[in-house]
Amino acid sequence: DVVSGNKPAIELYRAAGFRDYTSLAFYEMKSYHPLLAVGTDDCRVEEIKGDSWKLRYEFWKRVTPAGVQEFAPVTESSFRRSAFTRAFNSLWRWMTGEKFQVYALLRGRGRHVLGVATVNKRTKEGGINSLEIGLDETYSGKAEYFLTEILWRIYADHKSPLTEFELPAWQTGMQRACAGLKIEPKYETISMGMKLE
Repeated sequence: DVVSGNKPAIELYRAAGFRDYTSLAFYEMKSYHPLLAVGTDDCRVEEIKGDSWKLRYEFWKRVTPAGVQEFAPVTESSFRRSAFTRAFNSLWRWMTGEKFQVYALLRGRGRHVLGVATVNKRTKEGGINSLEIGLDETYSGKAEYFLTEILWRIYADHKSPLTEFELPAWQTGMQRACAGLKIEPKYETISMGMKLE
């Protein structure tokens, strides 16, 4: 990953055979005035309790473009954790003052997942809330509702005013939602890769 303004490094990597496969916009919110999101008739946001690795894995596997997965494949091991690791992570979050939450944007009465958000929210003063959010681009019209709902859930009882997240270039609906909410990227990077045969 190279900061997009670093032209000498970008040119060097391209000359060495690396090619761009996506870019990332990094966002940092220093404050947010939570407003209840305008609901929709055909979808809702639900918190997913328990071990959500399979839901998250299947979602990101489905929506991540093939050209991106060529260099950054979506694998089960990125999401699935052993019982020991889950227990250790829970203890660590409790000690450091974090709460891990998973939300899904679900369509209709079924369980069709349109979007997924994972949040590490501060339960103690200070620190940074972190967010990973994604949406099936087929439903990009739901992006502003989904983002607003997740930000409301972070900031309704927040202990930290800072929230950071990143969005890949192919998440165009979410990037448009940020622009609509006047959330501008702090900086952008270009992701480059090379296949060694």
